[in-house]
Amino acid sequence: MDLGITQKEAARRIGADQWTVINWEKGRTEPAVRFVPAIIRFLGEDPLPPGEAFPDRIRAARHRLGLTQSELGRLVGMSEGSVYDLERGRKKPLSPAGRKIAEALGIRL
Repeated sequence: MDLGITQKEAARRIGADQWTVINWEKGRTEPAVRFVPAIIRFLGEDPLPPGEAFPDRIRAARHRLGLTQSELGRLVGMSEGSVYDLERGRKKPLSPAGRKIAEALGIRL
């Protein structure tokens, strides 16, 4: 996507360093989850697919909100490990933890 602006301007709008944006563009690094909401606002769309499987939908929703697994866990009153297990498919969507996360993130089970 060519928006006709410099990496420095893109970085300013996203709240990142110019070299961070350059490294993202070159595929050297991935954006930290804290930058994802600003990237979505900057692009005007979510560049990542939402995913079909429940674990993928959890991860995508968490990223859109800019939350780490630990932050999401604190937000819904569960451990980071429980969030990790849900994102890895180790806990079932219909488990109490799965229902709680789905409700908090507004995603379907």
